Amino acid sequence: MKVGVSSTTDQTSPDRQANCKPDASNNKKEQTFLQWKLDGVASGGIFTSPPPTPAPPPGTTGEWRDYCLIKIWASMPDSQTVKGYVSDSWQTVRCDSASYISWGGGCVFPWVIPHLTIAKNTGYDNQVWHIWFALHYPEATQPPIAGKRIPGGSLNSRLTRTADQQMKARNNGRSYRTCKRIWGKNFSADYSIAHRSPQGQAGPVGNCDEFPFQSTREGSAQRDQATKKFKDNYSVWVIPGPENQLWGTAVLDVFYSNDHVLDGDEFWVRTWDPPVG
Repeated sequence: MKVGVSSTTDQTSPDRQANCKPDASNNKKEQTFLQWKLDGVASGGIFTSPPPTPAPPPGTTGEWRDYCLIKIWASMPDSQTVKGYVSDSWQTVRCDSASYISWGGGCVFPWVIPHLTIAKNTGYDNQVWHIWFALHYPEATQPPIAGKRIPGGSLNSRLTRTADQQMKARNNGRSYRTCKRIWGKNFSADYSIAHRSPQGQAGPVGNCDEFPFQSTREGSAQRDQATKKFKDNYSVWVIPGPENQLWGTAVLDVFYSNDHVLDGDEFWVRTWDPPVG
């Protein structure tokens, strides 16, 4: 079977500008899956989406998004002739880049809602357990609040990424204050003492982990738009600091970058039962 791809200069961004530039040598190209993989065209040679002019100032979010249209088809040879199937539907792709994405620009289908899968035996058992527990037993989490409903655990209950540093700081600050109120102002050092090794060596310092993540609009500082009161649909738990910090960079940030989850984009978290044990 061969797969073909074509692109157009038409696109659907609000400015109606033709910012997507098809590569003439690869437009309307048809190859086998192996050929697409070997020549590298599938990873960036169909079209380009140039950055805006002037470029965003250094130190800002440096974000831009272009919306392009592509058409994908497949052809399957039979014993007598080659029969082709061509879809008349143009698919929208978003090409984007942002300073808070760990590596360069790329393109995604914007109508696909990405998800982050967490599973046991990945080296982040405490982190995974907290997320799993928060999604499955929200009313049993800290702080204890009757009727708590923590979002993020399904396609119908999604989270929304924020790149707003002030919002992230508000989420993190409120979560930290909650940990101090529940476990005391020295909770980080107390965690280390409580988790000494059999040889008596101090354990890792504790971090105040929060779910939903501080990098979401649904974090601990989220307020009801009508009443302006905190929604309180969040959970905090003290876990090993090194594990918490490494998970944030090696798992969550990588997910955001790989799937190009930008400010305002929705996603959800898939968990597996049981997370540990």
